[in-house]
Amino acid sequence: MKRNYKHHDVNTYYKALNMFKEGKRFVDISRELHISVSTVRGWLQRGQKPIQISEKWQASMEAVYERNRQSGYYQRTTKNLKLTENYQKWLCSDAHRAHMKNMQNKSAELITKKIDNNAFEITEDLAFILGTIYGDGHIRKSQNTYYTICLNVIDEDFVLEFARAVKDQFKLTSVITKCSIKKYSPNWNDQFKLACYSKLAATYLKQFDINILKTYSMKIKAGFVRGFFDSEGHVRLWHDKKLDIYNRDITITNKSLELILFVNELLGDLNIDCKILKRTSMTRISKQVFDCYDIKIYGIENIILFQRLIGSSIKRKRDKLDELIDSFRNAEHQRLANSLKQLTIVPPPVA
Repeated sequence: MKRNYKHHDVNTYYKALNMFKEGKRFVDISRELHISVSTVRGWLQRGQKPIQISEKWQASMEAVYERNRQSGYYQRTTKNLKLTENYQKWLCSDAHRAHMKNMQNKSAELITKKIDNNAFEITEDLAFILGTIYGDGHIRKSQNTYYTICLNVIDEDFVLEFARAVKDQFKLTSVITKCSIKKYSPNWNDQFKLACYSKLAATYLKQFDINILKTYSMKIKAGFVRGFFDSEGHVRLWHDKKLDIYNRDITITNKSLELILFVNELLGDLNIDCKILKRTSMTRISKQVFDCYDIKIYGIENIILFQRLIGSSIKRKRDKLDELIDSFRNAEHQRLANSLKQLTIVPPPVA
């Protein structure tokens, strides 16, 4: 059976040492510090220490790093992920452990905050949060019972909009950090990571039945689609100048057919015509092949309706939508100009 180990604070360890020097028993130390008797006995009898100051653990980490380096593990990993060895070494460093400890301390401060009953009303912000979670976001429960609403994306405006929606809906503050991955690997973009710590909010979102949204207003349906499009959608605009062929559409992709059918139904309620296509894709690292499904939105009428009713919280996608609509208009003007050039102008008869 898997055991959940708890990493104790260094201050608790030193408090236990001082209490033992004062002549207190193991049981009394355990009760006052709210730790198990076996932990106190390990510290004071067997010479064990918390993981942060344990020389044995530090030596084992260095041994693991040296063994992986000699076996070529980091070279293979950096080749597949296109990351540098410095970044891999940072993952095993004290700075990375300090960063994770800082995030745990922040989560401990925020997890105890209560949520108002009005936070569970069905609003456009709640629909946007749900659409994002079913896309790039997720709900995480760690071993030490921290419930976290997470979002990792490359667009800062997307993260800020999601944090705004969470604050307006649940009155919770989110922690946003920037991960500078690009300086370790030029082929990867920097990421913005959001974390919101609340057991009530995370449990509510994880147990929410999204089929209820079918019975609500068009704004709430559009809010869910907007969050899902910001996570899983893109605008495609490609022009073959030789053949004068345009490939123009809005695409939303996901591996879950059930979820794609649900979004397709919401788009139908918004009077936006779309098609569902099935294709195969492959993972970048393990090269595993899997099926995925695309929602395709064609035609200038449907795209303009999508822009007006749904839109996007990401500036680069909004600009791409404007460019896509302008391409329809420019192509129509070009076809009209070409047809006018082919017309033969007959002069009026002379009286």
